[in-house]
Amino acid sequence: MNRRPRDKYPRRIPSTIKGAIKKHARHIGEIAVSWNLLQDALFHLFWVVVADLSEDRHAMAHSLWHSIQSDRTQREMLRDAARARPDLAPEFVHNIEWAVRMGDELAVARNDAVHTPVRFAVIPGGPVLIYQRISGRRQAVTRMEIIPTADVWLDVRGDLVALTGYCETLYRHQTLHGPLAPWARRPQLAAVPRDVQRFQDQPTDRQGRKRGKHLVRNA
Repeated sequence: MNRRPRDKYPRRIPSTIKGAIKKHARHIGEIAVSWNLLQDALFHLFWVVVADLSEDRHAMAHSLWHSIQSDRTQREMLRDAARARPDLAPEFVHNIEWAVRMGDELAVARNDAVHTPVRFAVIPGGPVLIYQRISGRRQAVTRMEIIPTADVWLDVRGDLVALTGYCETLYRHQTLHGPLAPWARRPQLAAVPRDVQRFQDQPTDRQGRKRGKHLVRNA
């Protein structure tokens, strides 16, 4: 283990703000861990879509997935790969489209919480968290000044856990239960508007042809 540096720079969190930092760290930490679980579940669906869960092709699916550094682009790759397979059940493809869209929606709150810098001002009533408009993304800071992470972290974390469970259910349906098994109901997400949750992408027929019109809005 390296020796502790001997310079004069402080390496301890000041006691006056330590409690506030621990509280904020719990909020963003649980969101971040739940987000990683969702991405893990989405990779398993990607493995099913591109390699039919073949152990021999796991390395290929894994390499493709991690050749992309953006979580959003990984989700888009999963969606587009599912759309490109006419032999998949339309319901399975449509459920993947819905899960990807909900991930896009929840990504806004996750990214705001994880990537927005904060400082703490010590006042008589206790430390106050201040989102840093000077260095942070202005759209994110504006959103969080209106609805702070402390007010939404339970909903966001809960939605991510529920969406992960739904993706795992899709995975089990495709790999264990067979095409005749009923599809699981979609979770109701607290942090996503209901009209967005009712979004309908282009449905596919049995030959994988697109019908209808996209109703997707940019997230």
